[in-house]
Amino acid sequence: MKLNELIAEYDDYEIKDLDAVKAMLERPKPKTVRDLKVGDRYGFLSLMGNYQEISFKDDEFDKCVIKMGKAFLTEEDAIKQRKHDEIHEELKRLAGGYEFAFGEINPFISSIVRDHWSDPAVIVTKGIYHKNANEIYFESEEAAQKAIEEIGEERLLRNYFNVLEEEE
Repeated sequence: MKLNELIAEYDDYEIKDLDAVKAMLERPKPKTVRDLKVGDRYGFLSLMGNYQEISFKDDEFDKCVIKMGKAFLTEEDAIKQRKHDEIHEELKRLAGGYEFAFGEINPFISSIVRDHWSDPAVIVTKGIYHKNANEIYFESEEAAQKAIEEIGEERLLRNYFNVLEEEE
């Protein structure tokens, strides 16, 4: 029950033990890091990739971590993002710095989920006229396929595209 519902129902009642009432109250947990209030706990990934939990102070450090997208409400979310970022960097390395060339065939790696009856798959897609800002392009389909094999299709689906559940 929310406090405003309790007040609406018991509007004229008097509180005999305010300390007992306060002890039962629980502040709502933030839904996103942008909902953090001073004193809330959140975590971030250090440059070494370690999860560190701290109290939100609404200072320049907190604002910077949130702005960079490196603040997380749970360690699980932080680890998930770290795994994604590691694969992203591997893909960039395997792509060898290839730059998108308009009018040319520009292979990139994508995932496809046809419907809820079939398994998701990693595929090589080709871009010719539209460059997607977040895609990593490869010099050839073979180079993209080699990257899939080196990183592993299941790892890409689970940790990069987030279309498979984490294993227990």
